[in-house]
Amino acid sequence: MGKAESKELPKDDEYAELRVIAEKQGPSAVSKYLQEYISQCKNEKVAFAITGRTATGKSTFINKMNNVNPGDIGFAKSGSGNTTKKPTAYLNPQNKRIVFYDLPGVGTMEFPKATYAEEMELERYDYFFIFFDKVISEDDYFLVCKLVELKKSFCLVRSKIDEDLRNAEDDGKREEEVIPAIREQITEQISRDKHLMNSDAIFLISSKRKDLGDWPQLLCHVENCLPPTKFESLIYSIPTLTEYVIDVNYNTLRRRKNCRQQLPLL
Repeated sequence: MGKAESKELPKDDEYAELRVIAEKQGPSAVSKYLQEYISQCKNEKVAFAITGRTATGKSTFINKMNNVNPGDIGFAKSGSGNTTKKPTAYLNPQNKRIVFYDLPGVGTMEFPKATYAEEMELERYDYFFIFFDKVISEDDYFLVCKLVELKKSFCLVRSKIDEDLRNAEDDGKREEEVIPAIREQITEQISRDKHLMNSDAIFLISSKRKDLGDWPQLLCHVENCLPPTKFESLIYSIPTLTEYVIDVNYNTLRRRKNCRQQLPLL
């Protein structure tokens, strides 16, 4: 769920092609192939759309992905997506061809549902992150249905689980009970929706802490949804995040295999 139909060759075919080159043409041909592939990745344009209500963690997420801090060029201030009259672009400092667009909220007086898809030009984006707070709103469901109709790839993101853990500690709850309880609540909520009831595209994360939640699974979903060269371009551009995910959870080859064999999160 949340994955558009891929027009790319399966990744195993890429490895098979590389093996054939090595066997028939030798190491120098493999080196040339990889150099050309890396060059292609660096030239790929990737457009991410970040949607959802205000105060759901969108700006913090964008800043984490772009590895920027307050005062840096391109730092996303909280609330910008609800005050702008058009999508706000945040270019990745490492690769300006990778852009995160903070979209105005759907279902407002300025952007009614009937014309939202056309005004936001939803067709132009490669992947959508739909942020939600405690519950998935009616506007979120509307956008999910529209993206399914347009055959666009997306996921839903429940961020700020670091805050949930702190609040649980204050309430005397055990930390290990918190995230399963949140998952159960989400599962109950989406159980009656045909587009989401069996979804593997809902992730719980902390945009401030990359060691909490479903960051590896989230990146796996993005990888499965993007063409290989676009995903590799993203990997090269956010080393502070992807190095942790790859080094701790996968090695270079197993990462791809595990992504494809990922079990549903809910």
